[in-house]
This record gives sequence, C-alpha cells and structure tokens, in this order.
Amino acid sequence: MMYKNIMQKKNTISAVVCSKNSEDNIEKCLQSLKKNFITEIILVDGNSTDNTIKIARKYCSKILFDKGTGLGAARNFGVKHTRGKYVLNCGSDNIMTNNSIKKMLETLTKNKATAVSCLTYVRGNNYFSKAMNMYKKKRFFPGKRNIIGTPTLFIGSILRKNNFNIYSTHSDDSELCNRLYKKKLGNFYICNAKALEIGTGNFKSIFSRWSRYGISDYEIFKNNVKKWSFLRKLNSIFYPFNNEIIKPLKNLNILKKGYIFPFLILITFIRYFSWSKTFIKNLI
Repeated sequence: MMYKNIMQKKNTISAVVCSKNSEDNIEKCLQSLKKNFITEIILVDGNSTDNTIKIARKYCSKILFDKGTGLGAARNFGVKHTRGKYVLNCGSDNIMTNNSIKKMLETLTKNKATAVSCLTYVRGNNYFSKAMNMYKKKRFFPGKRNIIGTPTLFIGSILRKNNFNIYSTHSDDSELCNRLYKKKLGNFYICNAKALEIGTGNFKSIFSRWSRYGISDYEIFKNNVKKWSFLRKLNSIFYPFNNEIIKPLKNLNILKKGYIFPFLILITFIRYFSWSKTFIKNLI
C-alpha cells in the first residue's frame, strides 16, 4: 500500500510508450501500467491508421505524434514531456506483471543505479516460444550489466540530459548505455521482475528482431571502426557468434543443448545476414 500511495501522490514514474498500428497489443500494455499505479503515461504514436489511438485515449495522460524518423527520436519526444522522477521506457508489446515496476524501482534505488531493466518472456507452446524463453533465461538474468534494453526504468534527470541517438536506428539502447558508461553513469542492472512480450514467439517476429540486431551490429561497427584496434574489430565481428551460440549453450545438459541449438543457429544466421545485407546496401 505504501508503494501505491507514493505512486499516486507524486510524479514518481512517468511511462513512455511508442506505438504504430498496435491495436492488438496496446490495451493490455497500458492496462498493465495502470495496474502498477503509473499515473503519467505518454504515448508517442507514429501516425497509426488502426484503432491504436482510440484505445489509448482511455489510459494515457498525453498522446503525441512523432514524425516517423525512428524509435530513438520518438522516445526522446516522449521523454521531453515527462514530469516523473523516473522514466519507464516500455514497448507497446510489453505487459508489465503486477509489482514488476515496484521491483525495478527498489533495485534502482538500492544499487544507486542509472537504469534498471527486467526479465522478459513470451507465451506459447510452439518451438519458437519455448526456445526463445530458454534463450532469454540463459542470456538475460538478474545482476549488473553493461547494456540493458526495454522495458527500462531510468533516472529521469539523466535520461532528459542524455537523449537517445536518433541516428542509431536499431541500436539506440546499446548506444545510449555505452555513452553513459563513458560518462561514468553506466550503472545498469537487470532485476528479477518480469514482463511479458506479446506476439514475439513466432518465426516472423524472430526474423524481424534479429534482423534489427544485425543492422545494429553494422551501425556500431561502422561508427567505431576507425578508432578500434584490430582485436576490438575482431571482437565485434564475432560478437553475434559468441553471444547467440556460445554463451546460451553453457551449463545446459545435452538434451537442452540439442533442443535449443537449431534456434541459436537460426538467430545467428539472421543477424549476420542482416549485417552483411546492410553493409552491401551502404556500399551501393
């Protein structure tokens, strides 16, 4: 009850949700924020043509419309209008479980962190859903991290002074974390709170996500290649292989390794394919 009173009496946490044609997910997302006692919810919409806005009006404090120049710019636009001491960046496909934001806030304050993320999982009984949850469990677990992703609870004042890079079209989270780390503000954690991802346990969503990661790999490599050493370049090139295959397979028994291995090969191939495709596209 104390947490509820704090949330309702003060501008403790502002939530920023970016959307575009999200009518299938948006209500469950916004309802979950309300259940976690978020009183300021700001939707930044990319001019949806479905019922996203009609649904969102029931839950949001403000609805803003961005110019469609990318997720980083949309997030900056939303953050600019927040009043909360803390800012939660939440995807329109995320459902925050009960007390999840409370746990994120407790982890942030206890560790004097810059930002805190949470564990995410998908629902479903098909191979992609099960493999995705196994992968997430091995890759993202509670503790201190160099880079974290959405949903993310930030100290508001830091996020307002350090915007997302609008030119990092698919690497905005990692780019911001790296930049804050260089400023000695890179104190990031993943806590044991959970959030559900809607509609991500299928081949289409997996291909889309890891294609974006591949573009992100290219952007990071391109922006740093001139100042990196040879070994650092090699580390970047082998990063998908190490993180998508080697690390998830550690400490798994032979049956689980056999089960998840095709999934890991798939996402690694998609990531390298997207990286190569983006590289060739920029050469032409």
